[in-house]
Amino acid sequence: MANNMTIDELAGMIKGEFDNVGGKFDKVNGRFDKIESEMAKGFKELKDDHEKLELKVSNACPVR
Repeated sequence: MANNMTIDELAGMIKGEFDNVGGKFDKVNGRFDKIESEMAKGFKELKDDHEKLELKVSNACPVR
């Protein structure tokens, strides 16, 4: 015997699945935000180290 489903039941099922997918995207976006933050911090540290190294080199070998 076939199970008859109403339009409202079908709409509810579809909405539930879209909500589930949306939640997964929110989780992925959170991960990307964390990675982006960590990369920005790493690049800032590299820039700071590069500036310190340039200063040391310029002090050791001044341009005439």
